[in-house]
Amino acid sequence: MDEKCFVLGCTSGFDGSKEKFHFFYPKDVKTLYLWLNAIPQKDRKLDESLNSVCHKHFKETDIIKFKTLKSKDGPVIADLDRWILVDGAIPTLSKYDLCKLIQRIIEIAISIISIQY
Repeated sequence: MDEKCFVLGCTSGFDGSKEKFHFFYPKDVKTLYLWLNAIPQKDRKLDESLNSVCHKHFKETDIIKFKTLKSKDGPVIADLDRWILVDGAIPTLSKYDLCKLIQRIIEIAISIISIQY
């Protein structure tokens, strides 16, 4: 599946992006409601089969990246190929995301103005 981040202004999953960890929306209705309020979109709705939110919009403490395995020599920590969110994790927008969004809006406005003149 082609995973592109649903958060407005985020380029994760688009051409040239190296981000590879995306999370699909939660099945829990309460958490889904909180997701929708955290990442509002006027023109489109979050769709389970089409949309995901990349790891950049979650706190580090909300993401499980490793798994402890038992071995005969004791516990072994293994990297997960697919990261997992803790229950109740809600996406957040950082100042970096907002700055990138403002920068992108300015770029679009400049391109529109240059086309008109």
